[in-house]
Amino acid sequence: MPVLCRARTRPEAAANPRRSDTSPLDANRILKDYLLQAAYHVGSTGRHRLQEYYRKAENEQRRSRLATAKLLLRVARYMVQTEMIYLPLEILHPDMPLPNGYIVAYYQQVTDALTAKWKHYNLAGVPDDANYLTKWKENVSDIVAATELNN
Repeated sequence: MPVLCRARTRPEAAANPRRSDTSPLDANRILKDYLLQAAYHVGSTGRHRLQEYYRKAENEQRRSRLATAKLLLRVARYMVQTEMIYLPLEILHPDMPLPNGYIVAYYQQVTDALTAKWKHYNLAGVPDDANYLTKWKENVSDIVAATELNN
């Protein structure tokens, strides 16, 4: 059977009980590379909270990519735990005036993006109670129906 990842074989790993002797180094390196690339992309495009954090870390002579990657992981972990999507600051800010239907349009854009991303995968075998994409679509359609009733 071919080896997919190299195992950690450092002698100091045995002295540290938190580290395992079998954690895959190649997988960790690939994950770190992806995180740092994502942090650089977040820091160099658009104007949002993560980009401001990247610039602030860069101005303070800190490791801007690593700091932003850590923040990106914290945000992603929270989003997965709470089953939330990323909301831009203009939606979250209570004093920001938003045009009618802006939030619903944003939710529909996210739904379209998720549907396009997952259309190549066969989700027919996933039970309805475990299919979060179907749950998301139902929630968004309920929100759209409720806003249409209010208008």
